[in-house]
Amino acid sequence: KTKLFFLAFLTSLLSWGQGVEDFSNIPTAFTGTYLARTWTGTDGVSWNATEARTDQTLTGKAICTNSSGTVTSPSYAGGMGTLSFNYVRALTGTNARSIEVWVNGVQIGSTITVSPSSNTVVNYNQTINVSGSVVLELRTSGAQIKIDDISWTAYTAGPAPILSITPATTNLGTSCVGTPTTAVTYTITNSGTVAATGVTVVS
Repeated sequence: KTKLFFLAFLTSLLSWGQGVEDFSNIPTAFTGTYLARTWTGTDGVSWNATEARTDQTLTGKAICTNSSGTVTSPSYAGGMGTLSFNYVRALTGTNARSIEVWVNGVQIGSTITVSPSSNTVVNYNQTINVSGSVVLELRTSGAQIKIDDISWTAYTAGPAPILSITPATTNLGTSCVGTPTTAVTYTITNSGTVAATGVTVVS
């Protein structure tokens, strides 16, 4: 029992801050009308969509947006690591359509072009790496798009540059006002595993 309790506790810690939505709780009544929708999501929190219908399926129920539709999560603690969701065109039209991924009001990456002629489901899987509380919004445009199985991992800080300067200190001695001292060369070294960018030096 102790081992099972510990495993359950550990699992709950690992899942903290992760978002998931499979649309299984959206209304079941058939409707071909694109409306604003609100429902209790897979993990018990409130999700919203605009210009959406609820009669389409992918792996199960799926949300279907039209024109300038949106799918919006509530605020989740724990940040966002890797985001994943499935998408495909809906119905049989061949008009252009696309998806934008927004996190906390900022677009992530480039606009996703959804094939207007293929019924092959595509999986979006990208590292987002946003810390703190996050709100996900998928903004669609053009013709109808089906979206399903949204999930993301919690944010984890990646490797960071490790900077050092040599020599650490230098005694330049004394000099008269307005007279330059002997030039000294300093070396900044990065011993980390990622590049250091935006480095500024102030004397």
